[in-house]
Amino acid sequence: MIRVRKSSVAPAELAQKGYGADSVQAAILADQDDKCYLCERKRSTDFQVEHLQSRDNCPEKENCWENLFVACGYCNQKKSNSFDDICNPSRTDVECEMSQKVDFSVNRVLFKVQKTNGSLNRTAALLSRMYNGTRPGLRTTREERFYKEFIQQMNVFQQAVLRYMEQGDNETEIKQMLDIKAENLGFKYSVLAETPALMLKFADCVRWNRA
Repeated sequence: MIRVRKSSVAPAELAQKGYGADSVQAAILADQDDKCYLCERKRSTDFQVEHLQSRDNCPEKENCWENLFVACGYCNQKKSNSFDDICNPSRTDVECEMSQKVDFSVNRVLFKVQKTNGSLNRTAALLSRMYNGTRPGLRTTREERFYKEFIQQMNVFQQAVLRYMEQGDNETEIKQMLDIKAENLGFKYSVLAETPALMLKFADCVRWNRA
């Protein structure tokens, strides 16, 4: 998960037709580079308009532009109306303020908030539920498939980083993997952050949506 863009001006149709208007959905997708704001997976047709603060708990924000994001069905279901207090991803440098790492020894994904922050702690709790399952140590079939798909992609990135550290001949490949349209950027940021020389080398590639 990383900071996402949010256009300063809402689409005109939002006030007229609400968040379900096609132009509203298209604008959110464009801001988020066609990715789910939580898991960062690319979404072409499988996406839902997600309310940061749910309609159940905050009906007055149903068509508030700052409250609207795009999520995949998997993440939207996990969040539901139980995590209305997560951080606003358009105002938070999530990748800098929360480490996102894989512990392969126990098949778990770890989310650690750098400084005490209630909304980030709740964000970490939601992400843990998405990647590690609702019940600790026992993923459902859907949760396990989500995890394995993620791990396969991260293995490719980590192998590319290892090759760069050993041979230094695949800089372009890594830069492509760090493009704003690529997936799992929050995790990739944490991988680079473990090696200062790598972070320095690719610093310009990992600014993404930060000011």
